[in-house]
Amino acid sequence: MQILKVLGLLMEYPDELLWECKDDALALIRRDAPMLTDFALDLLNAPLLDKQAEWV
Repeated sequence: MQILKVLGLLMEYPDELLWECKDDALALIRRDAPMLTDFALDLLNAPLLDKQAEWV
């Protein structure tokens, strides 16, 4: 169930909560959905403000 929460957060507007927990989120993705690792790394390794600017 936790993987669904993480995937939901990845699909929403990027916020500080996700960036604060990105190591935990990446670990969970690597364990439960390894095919999404590259997607998550691209998203979470960028600066938060850059990802927020892309969203708009």
